[in-house]
Amino acid sequence: MDHIFANTVYRDTPAELREAIYSTPGYTFSAVFLKDTWVSIGKYEPKPFTDEQHVILRRFANAFGQAYTRFLDLQRAEAQAREAQIEAALERVRSRSLAMHKSDELKDVVHTIFEKLKELNVDLYTAIIFIFVAGSEDFVWWLANKANQQYSRILVPYADNPYLKDIINAKENGIDFFSKSYSYEEKNELLHHLFDHTDFKYAPEEQKQFLFGSEFATMSVALTKHIGINITSYSRKSFSDSDNEILKRLARVFDQAYTRFLDLQTAEAQAREAQIEAALERVRSRSVGMLKSEELREVIQIVFEQLRQLNFNIDSAHFNLNFKESDDYNLWSAAPGQPYPVKTHIPYFEHPVFTKAREAKEKGLDFFTESYTKEEKNAFFEHLFKHTQAIPEERRKYILSTPGVAASTVLMNSISLWIMNYSGIPYSDTENTILKRFGKIFEQSYTRFTDLKKAEIQALEAIKRASVDRVRAEIASMRTTNDLERITPLIWNELTTLGVPFIRCGVFIMDEALQQIETHLSTPAGEAIATFNLPYNAPGVSAEMVAHWHKKELYKQHWNEAQFVEFTQNLVLRGAITSGEKYLTENHPTDLYLHFLPFLQGMLYAGNTSPLNNDELQLMQNLADAFSTAYARYEDFNKLETAKKQVDSALNKLQATQKQLIQSEKMASLGELTAGIAHEIQNPLNFVNNFSEVNSELISELVDEVDKGNYEEVKVIAVSLKENEEKINLHGKRADAIVKGMLQHSKAGTGQKEPTDINVLCDEYLRLSYHGLRAKDKSFNATMKTDFDESLSAGQAGIGKINVVPQDIGRVLLNLFNNAFYAVKPPNPLKGENYVPTVSVITKRISSPSGAGGIEIRVKDNGTGIPQNIVDKIFQPFFTTKPTGKGTGLGLSLAYDIIKAHGGEIKVETTYGEGSDFIVQLPL
Repeated sequence: MDHIFANTVYRDTPAELREAIYSTPGYTFSAVFLKDTWVSIGKYEPKPFTDEQHVILRRFANAFGQAYTRFLDLQRAEAQAREAQIEAALERVRSRSLAMHKSDELKDVVHTIFEKLKELNVDLYTAIIFIFVAGSEDFVWWLANKANQQYSRILVPYADNPYLKDIINAKENGIDFFSKSYSYEEKNELLHHLFDHTDFKYAPEEQKQFLFGSEFATMSVALTKHIGINITSYSRKSFSDSDNEILKRLARVFDQAYTRFLDLQTAEAQAREAQIEAALERVRSRSVGMLKSEELREVIQIVFEQLRQLNFNIDSAHFNLNFKESDDYNLWSAAPGQPYPVKTHIPYFEHPVFTKAREAKEKGLDFFTESYTKEEKNAFFEHLFKHTQAIPEERRKYILSTPGVAASTVLMNSISLWIMNYSGIPYSDTENTILKRFGKIFEQSYTRFTDLKKAEIQALEAIKRASVDRVRAEIASMRTTNDLERITPLIWNELTTLGVPFIRCGVFIMDEALQQIETHLSTPAGEAIATFNLPYNAPGVSAEMVAHWHKKELYKQHWNEAQFVEFTQNLVLRGAITSGEKYLTENHPTDLYLHFLPFLQGMLYAGNTSPLNNDELQLMQNLADAFSTAYARYEDFNKLETAKKQVDSALNKLQATQKQLIQSEKMASLGELTAGIAHEIQNPLNFVNNFSEVNSELISELVDEVDKGNYEEVKVIAVSLKENEEKINLHGKRADAIVKGMLQHSKAGTGQKEPTDINVLCDEYLRLSYHGLRAKDKSFNATMKTDFDESLSAGQAGIGKINVVPQDIGRVLLNLFNNAFYAVKPPNPLKGENYVPTVSVITKRISSPSGAGGIEIRVKDNGTGIPQNIVDKIFQPFFTTKPTGKGTGLGLSLAYDIIKAHGGEIKVETTYGEGSDFIVQLPL
């Protein structure tokens, strides 16, 4: 009996009943055995049952046998129905698995499994499908529970707790199923791990309280090659064998679904790669297709659009050009709703956006991510908004209202690609990898952009040079005011060639004397409107334009349609144009932006329907400068045309004046020559006068001695008288020779060359020049040195006599000597106290390439020398360094002409502060 109570269903029999049974005297048992079962009766006494009781037992057994047969039939039917229900559930899971077209539909399969477990009356709270992370002990859980009737995907990092250890051990040991009930402590250890390290932390508070409050957790786990399925209950100690069998079968079916999931994931990865490569190829092909550098913005827009088509969460994409050269941002920015990227310059300021980018640049990083709070984000964008007008107000408000920002940045050689979203959700590793690939492709695009930019700069320079040459050539051919009608078509053509957008153009020439503007305007077709004049204060743009021209500043103005019509009507009223109809109707602007570029003589004008950018304005300025240079030549021709008569008239007066000046120069030379002659004759005359006076005294003494009869003394006095007379005769002849010689040199010559002793000529004019200066200034003294070549060489005479016009050469020498003495005349601030004014004259024979030879006369002084900046001017007519009234500036000019007429050469060697050498070379 103990055995029965211990090993059968009677083990739950109450103790009192057990004691009562144990106390009976015995036990009697009768049984009827049927085909599939048996029926028995028993009593706790040793007395057997009667035959009548056995008959009744048999009758009840036969009746129960029929009922049991019915029971078995029902049980088989129920089992079949249950199996059909289970198989239908499995088939539903299979069909949903096979219907997957995208890998993210795996969540629908997970949901189907959870629903089917409920339909099969498996008493569970949570169902978990977990996937092993390759190369790790972490898990990805797909989870559904009764609390919210939803499923979620979470990443569960491995931790050293019983449940996770059991799963890892089962996987490592090839166990495909285990079931276990975990204690309160074990269960809560797992829950703490989940709530601390996964998205479980977002579960409702009521759910958390329930889970932590339950006494235990019962779990059954079925594992396959790729996945595992876990069912959990917090109300029972174990799941039934039927529940566990269903779990195993579901695991096998889901493993097939997961295999399809992996296939789909692989296919999607391939499709995603193809999609990414196609997007990159679109960027590549657009880059290769760039023909102009300005098309870079289209490549930037394609990059932005392709990233969005790849499902990137992008609110804006920014391309920072040449970021290594500056901490400022030079951005091309693309954003939703913008047809093209916007170019913006953002100066650096202390903000995490700038500092993090600078640190990444300094460290040589090629990638970094960042996220900012709403306050940090708004501080940056408020700074950005100050430097661009391209962002609409509505867009600005939206940006400032968003909760934060998350960004990823790829840094390349020359540019950085910076994407951001205003949700604050960071980009995934996969997205960042794709972004890096786009960065590499765009670097190639930027390289092509820089190549195009260089080529465009070269082409533009060539166009500009050609334009400048055409303008200069065209205006250079203008000679009369009628030619000015060609100005406006010329400007129209050149603006068109340079690619400057415009619908109106013209040139305004300022006349300061008349206070009016000479106006040249063009129709949109490039036809010139008749030239007309506007006063400086004419209504419209005149006064402002003139004010900006005076300051040499760019002037801009904007007209609406009414202002343009009013200006045209004013021109008609002033008679500037005969009718405004043609000017108004051709390409009639509703908005006209006027641009006036200054040049020396006026302003170059271009009007357009939108403002011109800085590059276009620079092209206009270059054209204006070229026009200015060319127009200056036209003005010169115009002035020459106007001044021609005045020049012709003045030429005669000038020639007459020159003759007078030359004559004055000759007379001045003659005066100096006369002074020198007078001074030179003075010495012998003084001797004659002195000896005459002495002789008079001697004659008186002679008479006295004769009267005394002292004949010896008479003889002595007579000898003295004779000697004095000889001296008087000598000095008289000397004076006579001087006068004759000077008269010979100063008389009007025939202009014919004659043999002349150059040494004698130099010596005479040197002394004449010196004595002439001494006659004017008794305090002047100078040392004269001569080194005349009179030696014999190889049996030939030295210089000897050469054929020259002596009067002309004498005039040259006199001028050179006068200048030399003037140069050494004290005081001289460049010389010291021991300075001795010295003039040297050197003559010598020289050789020449022709072999004929010649002579050289070198006049050297130790005066102040000639400054280098005026050396080239000293032989020019009327140039002089002497004070006003002291010189005509013709001396050296005449000397130059005389020497050239003799086939010779005159030149100067000078060192400022040391002196000068004037060198005359004459052929023999």
